Amino acid sequence: MSYKKIFRSTIALLFPLLLLYGALPSQLYAQLIELIPEQGDQDSTILSVVIYGTSTHFSPGDTSVSFDGGGISYDTLTVDSPTLIIIGDLFIAPNARVGPRDVMVTTATTTIDEEVLAPNGFTVIQGAGTVLDEVEPAWADQGIFSWDIDLYGSNTNFEPGVSEVSFSGSGITINSIVVDGPETLTATIAVDIWTDTGPRTVIVATGYEEVSCPGCFEVTPADSIISITPSSAWAGVALTVEIVVESDYVLGATSKLYFSGSGITVNVVTINGKGITADIDITSEARGNLRDVIVVTGGEVAFGAQMFDVIHPDIDKVSPGHGLRGSTLEVTILGIDTNFDDSSTVEFSGEGIYLNSTSIESPSTILVDITIDPDAPLGKRDVTVSTGVEELIGEGMFSVYKPGTPPEEEVGPCSCAAIGPTADGNLKPEEMIGTILPFLLVLILFIYLRKHLSRNS
Repeated sequence: MSYKKIFRSTIALLFPLLLLYGALPSQLYAQLIELIPEQGDQDSTILSVVIYGTSTHFSPGDTSVSFDGGGISYDTLTVDSPTLIIIGDLFIAPNARVGPRDVMVTTATTTIDEEVLAPNGFTVIQGAGTVLDEVEPAWADQGIFSWDIDLYGSNTNFEPGVSEVSFSGSGITINSIVVDGPETLTATIAVDIWTDTGPRTVIVATGYEEVSCPGCFEVTPADSIISITPSSAWAGVALTVEIVVESDYVLGATSKLYFSGSGITVNVVTINGKGITADIDITSEARGNLRDVIVVTGGEVAFGAQMFDVIHPDIDKVSPGHGLRGSTLEVTILGIDTNFDDSSTVEFSGEGIYLNSTSIESPSTILVDITIDPDAPLGKRDVTVSTGVEELIGEGMFSVYKPGTPPEEEVGPCSCAAIGPTADGNLKPEEMIGTILPFLLVLILFIYLRKHLSRNS
């Protein structure tokens, strides 16, 4: 076969494929490829910005440019060619949102309706005029657990659900944030009683925008509570307590009394000089332990660590809290405000747990040696300690399990992250066809030519 025949046969083979390829969307679609410069400061003017496109149809008088997010404007737009635009005097407002912006170029004529996008094609950089000016009030005592402070900015873009407040150092927790406007927000904070005193830097981050005010907030020392009388009481009683605070602490009509933990209700508070008289109720369910006493007046705190003792005998812990069927083991029972003595007896609910011996180590500690029957029912058991008329029950504090089964088998939700396709970097189907088809055409042509040339060689 002659080369002319080979050529004609090749054309006859490839012509339908070329027609098909021509009917498919082309990979070389109109798009923006670059902006120069690609960034600018807030409150600045860029004399000239050049926008480059590829396969675009920019047209004088018919093409416009927009930047998403607002705060960016320009005076002139010159179309230098179908793929080149020059913007003159681009102005970025002082409070323009910081961060990358999408740039859209629209061309609308009688024959063309074209929109091309440069995702994150231009970036606004934070200017020197975007600052955090003031924090009011600028202090709070150690130990304050709810204190509102107002933050004021200039040219900021505070936004509900976006703006975040933080402090240098540790020990300050942000409970809530309310944004009152682009330049004002209120943060409700709590200050740990043991955190360091001294000045702190306050930071507000809103997306790409971050403003700070070094040393604008100070943690001040809490005052001390001198005494509380009485200093202990049984759970389930109502009583009156007298509290004396440090001489420097100023009590007032807004002063409030608190106890750490739960189960203590403060009913009536009376201020008398440097003292407080308060009527309190302790519920019968209040846990027995030492409580902190706190007096709060505005942002000022008077603190007494573990100054009040709620007396409520109870079983605090059983260790270990589980045992294997058929095993013999030693179990420690720890109590709170208990009075364990030689008359104390221990009992496990259900069947199949046998006490071999009981040893009283202290008024709050008992050691018991137990044997669990090989056929003992599985599950949780109550532990009861009786001392005279005092009967304490640790509900479900001990469990029986069988070999090969964890004592408490819990199945939680899977922490594995779902993996799926993402849009970034993935070609559209028509783009994939437009990319692969030319390669296939060349490959078919190569195979065809090689076959016919080998036949005639």
